[in-house]
Amino acid sequence: MCSRKVGEVQHPGRSEYEQETGAPVRRSLYISEVLYTVSENLVKMNNLSDMRELNQVRLR
Repeated sequence: MCSRKVGEVQHPGRSEYEQETGAPVRRSLYISEVLYTVSENLVKMNNLSDMRELNQVRLR
């Protein structure tokens, strides 16, 4: 199975440094056509085919 880059997912950070660089994504997984990415304060859901953001849930 080969992979190809379709796009990027960025999570906003809390600290001044993270505001510029984005919060690090800790985990990612996909189910069907949805990519789930998890950082310290956010879970994002993106469409796998075009990386369009579908939803996000703030943590904490």
